[in-house]
Amino acid sequence: MAIFDHLSDLGTRTASAIVMAIIAIGATWLGSWYFFAFAVVVALVAFSEWIKILGHGLFSLPALLGYASILASSHMMMTDGTPFLLVPLGCAIAVLILAGSVLKNSLLLVTGLAICGLFGLSLISLRADPELGFLAIVVLFALVWGTDIGAYFTGRLIGGPKLWPGVSPKKTWSGSVGGTLIGAVSAAMIIYYQAGLISALFIGLLIVLSILSQLGDLGESGLKRKFGVKDSGSIIPGHGGVLDRIDGFAIACIAAAAIGVGWPDLGTSAAGFLGW
Repeated sequence: MAIFDHLSDLGTRTASAIVMAIIAIGATWLGSWYFFAFAVVVALVAFSEWIKILGHGLFSLPALLGYASILASSHMMMTDGTPFLLVPLGCAIAVLILAGSVLKNSLLLVTGLAICGLFGLSLISLRADPELGFLAIVVLFALVWGTDIGAYFTGRLIGGPKLWPGVSPKKTWSGSVGGTLIGAVSAAMIIYYQAGLISALFIGLLIVLSILSQLGDLGESGLKRKFGVKDSGSIIPGHGGVLDRIDGFAIACIAAAAIGVGWPDLGTSAAGFLGW
C-alpha cells in the first residue's frame, strides 16, 4: 500500500507542477500587466504564508502594512521604474523594526517582508525589458527548476552524506552538487540556443545562483522547522504552499536582478543579468 500511496502522491505533485509551470510561463510570455498580476499575487501570498508561520494573523496590522508596501512598490516599478519605488517597502520595514519590541518574531517578520517584497520587484524589473525580459525569467525558471529536479533524482540515485540533517534531513551533498550542475546546464542550454554562444563567466554566475537558490530552500526549511510547520500552506496540491515553491527561486531572482542593476550601462536589469 505504501508504494501505491507514494505513486499517487508523485502523480499529484507532477500534475500540480505542470499546471504551475504553464501558469508561470504563460504569464511570463504575456508580460505587461498580466505578469505584474502574477508577480504581485505570488509575492503577496508568499508573505501571507510567512507571517502565518510566525504566528501573526493574515489581517493583522503588520500583515496589512506589508501587503500595502508590496503593492505600492510593485506598482511604482511597473508604471515608470521610479528611483523612489523602494520607499514604500523601506518605510514598512522601518516601521516594523521600530515596533520590534511589541511584535513577536520581529526580525523574522522584517526578513520575510524584505524577501517577498524584493522578489516581486525583481520579477517585474527583469521582465520589463521588452527584448530580453522573457528570456531572463525563463533562464531563471530553467536554473531553479533544473536544480530542484536534479537534486531530487541525483540524491535518490547516489545518496551519501546529508547536506544539513538538522534542517532538511532528506537533502544530500550528492543531490546538491548534481542539482547545481543540472540546473546550470539547463539554463546554459537555453542561452546557447538563443545566442549561439555562452561565456564561462556566465556559467559561473549560473552556478552561484543555483547555490543561492538551494540556500533559500534550506532557509525556508529552517524557518518551518523552528516553528514546527510541515508546509507553508496547502494551496498547491502535493506541494504545500506558494512559499514552499518559490523559496529558492526568490533568492536567485533577487540576486539576478541586483546583478543586473549593477550594470547600468546595459540599460535594464535583464540585459545586465544576461550580459555576463
